[in-house]
Amino acid sequence: MTNLVIECAKRDNPDLTDAQAFAKVFTDQSEAGVMLRRAFNVVKNAAYEGATNDSAKACAELAEIGKRRWPSLNRDQQFARAFETNPEIAKRAHRRPPVFAAGAFPHPVAKEKQPIVASLAAQSVTETNVDNPEAALAQLREIGRQRWPSASESQSFINAVTDPLNADLVRAALAV
Repeated sequence: MTNLVIECAKRDNPDLTDAQAFAKVFTDQSEAGVMLRRAFNVVKNAAYEGATNDSAKACAELAEIGKRRWPSLNRDQQFARAFETNPEIAKRAHRRPPVFAAGAFPHPVAKEKQPIVASLAAQSVTETNVDNPEAALAQLREIGRQRWPSASESQSFINAVTDPLNADLVRAALAV
């Protein structure tokens, strides 16, 4: 179908390349362009429908094989065994749609990253620029007591150390 559209488009626009002529006709906003795009969708989906019919036939074949070979098992187990022991039929039964089939998978969209606002101003402790590791540890203990007053001393210290807002103090405490 693509070749037919290119051939027709080249007759009307001989000076354009094949790709340019196709794009011009395919992106036309007139009724003819809309109908052409619909026709392409029909052609694309026809190939997928044929694969779906073959898949249904293969599933029925696997169910029949399972019923004949393992009559004592339930229907699901029969199908599973037939699927495992007949890889060629299983390939026909489980045909995944192509990634770029119309509507098969949404196109990944990059999400806008939200800025991380790290501010120590909300804490009661005001001195965060410490050069001494012991002073940094003392500040982390104090921040833990202030922000998590109901937690034990060790838990409030752990909370303060693992809080990303206190990363600079932790670095200072570790003398890194």
